[in-house]
Amino acid sequence: MRLPILLCALLATITPGFAGDEPQPVTESEALAEVRAVLELALAKQPGLKADPADYRLRPASFSRATYGKPYTDLPAAKRKAVDGYAAVLMAALLHEAADHMHFKGKVPPLRCTGAAGGSPQVACSLPGKEYLYRVARTPQGGVEVVDVGADGLFLGEKLSAIWTAALARKPEGTTDSEALLQFVSALVEKTKHKARLAQAKDNLRSLIAIMLSRSIMRGWPPYGGKSFVLSVVAYGSLDVSQAENRAVLFGPSVPASERAKAAAYKAVTRATLAEGRDWSTQGLTTHAGRRNDEAKYKVTVADLKRDAVILADLTFEDVVIAGYTSGAVKVLTREDLGLGPKDPFTVGEQAKSELLKKLSLR
Repeated sequence: MRLPILLCALLATITPGFAGDEPQPVTESEALAEVRAVLELALAKQPGLKADPADYRLRPASFSRATYGKPYTDLPAAKRKAVDGYAAVLMAALLHEAADHMHFKGKVPPLRCTGAAGGSPQVACSLPGKEYLYRVARTPQGGVEVVDVGADGLFLGEKLSAIWTAALARKPEGTTDSEALLQFVSALVEKTKHKARLAQAKDNLRSLIAIMLSRSIMRGWPPYGGKSFVLSVVAYGSLDVSQAENRAVLFGPSVPASERAKAAAYKAVTRATLAEGRDWSTQGLTTHAGRRNDEAKYKVTVADLKRDAVILADLTFEDVVIAGYTSGAVKVLTREDLGLGPKDPFTVGEQAKSELLKKLSLR
């Protein structure tokens, strides 16, 4: 999953003064330790837009120049504190975003030194499909700074400057600069989370359809309706619900893990109970709507397959429906796509105003 904002981390650990006037270079072991500390702080700060500015020390001059027109070291104490405070808000937001959506899962990934640039060690952090690179160096004040070196070649200060400039350009009348920044970052993080949830929802439906397709080739689509249609993957033994990550595909991404059914609850899902037409709407086993494939009017036919029939839907979003089709395709549908008005609810079944949603049920 690619994020519009790269993982940015800057943590200055205040260390005792060094002998002599020149700061000593950072060793590889110290560099690894500092980057690990940054990532651990990122995890500890979840879900956090709340951060103690004392956790962060902003040093790149480009940010302070963009904000106040002069280098950080030339700013009066109050201005330096303000810059640090703004940085703390941004860091909390960016670190939370990264930790929440880049597969950290509560653990710091393996780190390794990849050499030195300008005498400063570089540390690589590898994640699926992405590698992050950090440069670690002593500051003139004797602290340590960890700077994300992105593929775009921009250092942290420049990235923050761009965000800060955008926030001020959208500053609502009557708000302070810091309030404008917090609002902007909050909206930015929420937008990113929404995109991530959409991507996860699409992946969940694709996984379920792939399981169903492998069986339907020989035996047809499950002859059940609504949630029974969805839960057929459990009754057929095609989805191992003993594993939490497997059960997750049965739910919208916004549903907390604590609210998802445990493995034991799925023991009631058998071919016999599905055939009974049991109402699963209150059992909490899945949030998805399924095809009304137990009703002649809505049963998937050969003609439907040629047109690509809807069979699953995630209705947990307020603004869109994620729909899955017999071909394996998954689409994000707006109210306009569904023929609904701006305030019409995403109702399924016979009461639905949308012809597509009429073919689905949440029972």
